[in-house]
Amino acid sequence: MIQHISLDFGSVFPGTESLLFFTITNTGDAELNIGSTNQTGSGAFSLMTDVDGQTLAAGASTSILINYAPFLETGDSGTLEINSDDPDEPSISVEFIGNGGGEFDYPEAVLGCPNNVQLPSTVNINGANSSDPNGGSLSFDWSLNQQP
Repeated sequence: MIQHISLDFGSVFPGTESLLFFTITNTGDAELNIGSTNQTGSGAFSLMTDVDGQTLAAGASTSILINYAPFLETGDSGTLEINSDDPDEPSISVEFIGNGGGEFDYPEAVLGCPNNVQLPSTVNINGANSSDPNGGSLSFDWSLNQQP
């Protein structure tokens, strides 16, 4: 696995996007199983690569692509936590910074949805447990990034 890493997207104008990536490499001599990821912070950052449940063979690598699409020029920050069965580093974090970073608490999205689904089936996703630490009201905007 990798050590703590920070991706700085620099200055990006609202209405435009910037892509950066980082690579996870299994430097061990056994398989590395990535269990889950948890993204917090600004919603201006989105993962373009889903690594939840991936297995990396010894010596294998995978790249994770991150998109930054700012809503405002005020700055954004976020963190991606990656959990695995690595005995030395079971959890790593990747920090995202855009337009100088953000200095405020972001709303937290808490999604209720099944982990495994038999296809074909309908999946219901519930964001009712989401919250805004600043007391603001929340609205939800769902989009489908990838179909099975």
